[in-house]
Amino acid sequence: MKRKIIAVALNLLLFPFGYYYLKQPRRFFLMALVSLFLVSLLRGGLMLSHLLLGGIGAAATFFLTVFALYALIMLDTMIVGGRPASDNRFFRLPHALWVVPLVFILKAAGGYPFDLFTEKNVASAHNIVSSSMEPTLFGGDYIYVRRIMNEDQKARGKLVVWQHVEENGPERKWLKRIIGIPGDTVVLREKNTENGSVLNVFVNGQSILDEKTSHAVVRRVDEPFTLYQEGSGEKKYWIQEGAEDAGQFVANTFVLGPDQYFLMGDNRDDSKDSRYLGPVSADRITHEYMFHYFSIDWQDDLRHKRKIDSAHLQDSQGQGSATTTGLAKWKRMKIRWDRIGIVVD
Repeated sequence: MKRKIIAVALNLLLFPFGYYYLKQPRRFFLMALVSLFLVSLLRGGLMLSHLLLGGIGAAATFFLTVFALYALIMLDTMIVGGRPASDNRFFRLPHALWVVPLVFILKAAGGYPFDLFTEKNVASAHNIVSSSMEPTLFGGDYIYVRRIMNEDQKARGKLVVWQHVEENGPERKWLKRIIGIPGDTVVLREKNTENGSVLNVFVNGQSILDEKTSHAVVRRVDEPFTLYQEGSGEKKYWIQEGAEDAGQFVANTFVLGPDQYFLMGDNRDDSKDSRYLGPVSADRITHEYMFHYFSIDWQDDLRHKRKIDSAHLQDSQGQGSATTTGLAKWKRMKIRWDRIGIVVD
C-alpha cells in the first residue's frame, strides 16, 4: 500500500513520474507524451465551452475536467501499482539521472511551444496584482481569459485584456472595462453627490452613472469609499470612488476613431487607463474575461496613495510585478472560498 501512495503522490505532483517509480515504462512514456499537450487541450476545451455555454459553463467545464483528470490519474495509479514491475528488457526504464532531465527537455522542446501558442491564441490563466478593478476584481484573484475572435466581443461594459507598452519599458497586460467603442464620444465630468465627488461619465451625451444605487463603504477607517452603479441597458456593474482626487486627465472629451476604444478601471481613484493614456487601438485588445478559478487575500494594502497601478495582470507563470514577496506574505494569505468559480460582470 505504501508503494501505491508514493506513486499517487508523485503523479499528482510530478506527473507522470509515479509510473516511473512503479517501474511501468510503457505507461510512463505514454503519459509523458499525453502531458505535453494536456494543458493546451484543456485551454481549447475552455474556449469551446465559453463559446457554447458562457462564463458559468466554462467555469463548470474547468473544475469538472480538473477533478476528473486527477481522479482518473489516482485510480489508474492505484490499479497499476498493484501490478508487478515490468521485466521486459525491451521496455526497460533508463536511469533516473538522465530520464528526468530528458522528460523536461521534451516538454520544453515539444509541449512548451504549443502551450505558448494556445496561451496567446486560445485561453490563458492570469492573476490580478493591483486594485485598479475593485470592487469587481481584487488583488489575488486568479482568472481565465480567452482570445477575442471578432469585434462583437468588444462591447461596452466588457472586461478585456489589452497590451500596453510603457516608454522604454516592457510590454504589460492590463485588464480594464470597455466604456466607449469606435465612433463614441466620451465626456468626463466631476459631479458632487451626497457621498462626495464622483466622476460622471457621459457616452454619446448620456450619463452612465446611476446615483440612486450608491452607498458608502468603509473598508479601512482612513480610506472610506463609495460604490456607484454604472452601465447602460442590461449591462450594469459597480465602480468605486474614494476621497482622493483622480488627478489630471489628458483630456475631458474623447472622440473615438474607427478602431479606438475607451477603457477604464472600476476603481476610479487608482487606475491608469484611457483617462491618462488616451484611447486604445483595437489591435491591442486581445482577450476577454471568462471566470475566476481561485482567489487569495494576501491581506496587503494594494492601494498606494497617489501611486496609480502599473502592472495589473500577471500570467500564470508569474511574469509581472508582484506587490509583496517573502515568507511573511505567505503567512498572511487567506483563501477567498466565495470567489472560486464565480463569473463577474
